[in-house]
Amino acid sequence: AATAISTLPSLDELSGNWITPSAGTTNPSTRDYPSINNFWGSVGTKRQNETYPEDANVFEVNGFQAQQLSGCSSGCGILSVKGQPAVVREYKWKAYEVHRRSDVANTTLRMEFEGTSLLWKVSLSSSEVEWNFMPLARQFDSMGWSTDVNLSPEEFDITRNGNGTEVIAFDTKSAGIGYFKVLSPVPCVTCDVILVFGNCSSEVTSKVKDLTVNFESVWDEAHWKWEKRWQDAFTPN
Repeated sequence: AATAISTLPSLDELSGNWITPSAGTTNPSTRDYPSINNFWGSVGTKRQNETYPEDANVFEVNGFQAQQLSGCSSGCGILSVKGQPAVVREYKWKAYEVHRRSDVANTTLRMEFEGTSLLWKVSLSSSEVEWNFMPLARQFDSMGWSTDVNLSPEEFDITRNGNGTEVIAFDTKSAGIGYFKVLSPVPCVTCDVILVFGNCSSEVTSKVKDLTVNFESVWDEAHWKWEKRWQDAFTPN
């Protein structure tokens, strides 16, 4: 009878090393930034068409895709501390998260397990921070779904509070909605941050409220549920 593999490594044991991005190289290990998935979809960690790697920011994401939703297709998310952009100095990939370090901020990014939300833990060198995020998302039908779409802010109805810690974008061409929010009271130097995508305003708002209360449990689930899925794949029955 089939038996489980008793020595199966954990996801943390399979993680990558810390990598310093390099310009002008064809080596994928230093040229390409990592992506993660949650079994419903995936998200990348680098904007398209940026100067590489000088402009890569520890906060940015691109190419979100899940549930016929395409979000931040060409990239969104810039974090600056005391006017200095948080440029990536090194990054580390795990199946369920990406760590990125800069001179002024460090971030860890996860996807809600089998969901349409992104979760960050952010550590800042100062509470004097500028959050610049446009949570653009578009919904596609089953025949027209695509991640290769240029989303322009002019195509969205956007509401933004004064310090950029809460931004909601409604697509005028589809039912797509993006809701970005810094959950931690500001100013903060350790901050929990979320981005929720969806196609129903009440459901998106409900998810934001849920994450406001249950951020830590959803954060933990993004790890242990991925780990369980990995271990179960090698466990008979």
